[in-house]
Amino acid sequence: MKIAVVYDYIPPMGGGAERVLLDILAAFPQSDLFIGAQVVTEFSNAYIEEIKLKFPEVTLHIGRKISAGDPFSFRFFHYSLPQEMQQFSFEEYDTIVCYTSFLAHTIKGGSRAKKIIYMNTPARMLWHLSHSTSTLKMLTPKEILTVAKSPLLLQDIQGMRTADKVFCISSAVKERIFSSYNHIAEVIYPSVHFPELTDSITTKANQMKELFGDYFLHISRIESYKNIDSFVAAAEKDPKSRTFIVAGHGPYFEKLLQNSEKRYGVAAQTVYLTELGITAKKIQNTYFLGNVSEEMKWPLIAGANATFSLNDEDFGITKVESLAMGTPVIGTNEGATPEVIEHTLGGILLSDSSAQSILAGIEQLEQVAWVTKKLRAKAEEFTPDRFISKVQELFL
Repeated sequence: MKIAVVYDYIPPMGGGAERVLLDILAAFPQSDLFIGAQVVTEFSNAYIEEIKLKFPEVTLHIGRKISAGDPFSFRFFHYSLPQEMQQFSFEEYDTIVCYTSFLAHTIKGGSRAKKIIYMNTPARMLWHLSHSTSTLKMLTPKEILTVAKSPLLLQDIQGMRTADKVFCISSAVKERIFSSYNHIAEVIYPSVHFPELTDSITTKANQMKELFGDYFLHISRIESYKNIDSFVAAAEKDPKSRTFIVAGHGPYFEKLLQNSEKRYGVAAQTVYLTELGITAKKIQNTYFLGNVSEEMKWPLIAGANATFSLNDEDFGITKVESLAMGTPVIGTNEGATPEVIEHTLGGILLSDSSAQSILAGIEQLEQVAWVTKKLRAKAEEFTPDRFISKVQELFL
């Protein structure tokens, strides 16, 4: 049986979707992989090499190469992705698996191929879903964007209609798919990789607690839509001056730091944290760590009183990673967050992401006796072995 896996594009910075793609390839290690484009960065080059190393039998086909230094080309590329995909031929394949957050499912399959869609979300820029803003959208008249989107919406809908089966990553996405396409999808939760909670991680987690005291952690790529500004606002308003830590980097990092300096009314200090081996920024009770290594990430999560998820997420792998380290999650009651943490079972659900709600959530969390084994058991519902087995069973 010949299997093709189709993916939208490799972005300039990686996220959960790129991790899930690797597990789809693990389920079908002799497939051919078709990628619409690559935004050329150090990350995307390394990611391609990782695919080649882990899956030597996978034949890789990549469409356009886009310079990361040319953001307008990247934005306008979205409008031409279906045309880019048409350069690929799928006549020889028995099964085509389209893993998509955008328009990979608009490909035209071979006459004998079964077409499977595994969807992270309907395309946010087409369906006006949350955090679908961009500089291009703000600068371009709405009428022009509407005209440009119309053929894409038609191709999007037609691509869904030609599928034999449609799966998605959460019940929240299932609802969006029904609302957008009037199509009922089946949920397969994505896989999450995490280590055993070893004595070594626990020892290092205790070192984090000695360094920071009781602390609350937001760890993710730094994007404006993740509402990290509210997390920092909660730190500034906290009457108990507890320690708040922002870990990660991304396009919004510098703006977040500037906003935080304005909020506190003081400039950030540069501090060297010997225990982490990194230089960080500190404003009173808030630390901005930037990127942390994979080795340091796990004890940093394990040592936290809680981690945070403050936006409408399609799934949210970091939440599962937190549970795996025995750390509860405080998140807004939207997107897939309620499915993952469940109120008072894996964390606390907030009505909104305001600073006041965050502080109230912390007070509520501190009243609950969290049991590491129970949190870990919830995380184990999302292991790669379960995902791969489910995909192999249902996709073929």
